[in-house]
Amino acid sequence: MDQNRAFCRKQDGVMYQYKNLQGLPFHKISACLNCAFSDYAFPIHLDEKALAELLSATGVDRSLSFGAFLDGTLIGFMFNSCGLYQGHRAAFDVATGVIPVHRGKQVFTRLFAFAKRALRQQQIERYYLEVLQENERAIALYKRQGFSITREFAVLSASTPKGYSPSRQVQFSSLAAFDFQQAAGLNRNLPSYEHSDRVLWLHPDRYEVAFIKGQTISAWCVFSKENGQIFQFGWNGIKDLREVVLALLLRYPHVAAKNIESNQQQILEMLESLSFKVITRQYEMVHTLDYA
Repeated sequence: MDQNRAFCRKQDGVMYQYKNLQGLPFHKISACLNCAFSDYAFPIHLDEKALAELLSATGVDRSLSFGAFLDGTLIGFMFNSCGLYQGHRAAFDVATGVIPVHRGKQVFTRLFAFAKRALRQQQIERYYLEVLQENERAIALYKRQGFSITREFAVLSASTPKGYSPSRQVQFSSLAAFDFQQAAGLNRNLPSYEHSDRVLWLHPDRYEVAFIKGQTISAWCVFSKENGQIFQFGWNGIKDLREVVLALLLRYPHVAAKNIESNQQQILEMLESLSFKVITRQYEMVHTLDYA
């Protein structure tokens, strides 16, 4: 199948067209996205600039992202970022939505089927997404499409604590200048797709590394220069890693640690000791593309 070729499907007397999003103006995509997320508990609204920033930051490939159209108007979308993840050629669903009036009409089912055919042409082996644990309806839908839960994540947040002084041990470096080879033997968390090396190195200027180094590097974390959000950890001693995280809390008024695996008990306890609170929990889900 040519991924640039549109596919039409009639459902309940309505003719939907499915094709990729390459070349579609951002204002048309943002209009659909804002409508699709307008009835969520926390509605999302992105203007054209914010949408372009999101797609760039997450490595979305619009030639491998897809939409459902009715009479030329986008009514559903699937933004995909593609690259190596956990040793496999993978696609990651950055965002998916269908505007409310078209839900329950198998738009997502048809859109996902169209996407799978195009992704197979690119030798994509696995398709990943993340979903809030309380979104039982979406989880059930994904399971019906062949997805299974692979990992459980916690998202935590904390504010600057009182009564602490900055640690002189903690140093800061740009992502590009930090020597990860010196820290090769440390423990590392397994980041989610959106925090993987492949995605972070798309825009290395947006990230910094906080670390402690004596004779060797004993702890580090990669974080956003803009807001201090933590993406990756490396540590030998958990106490040193705690000092690194504390340094970020003293640098930014609020810090989030997103997608910490639930089995990383040592990390979770360390964050809780700094007054981090779990604000939500997510599942990572995967669908293995069948080439038989």
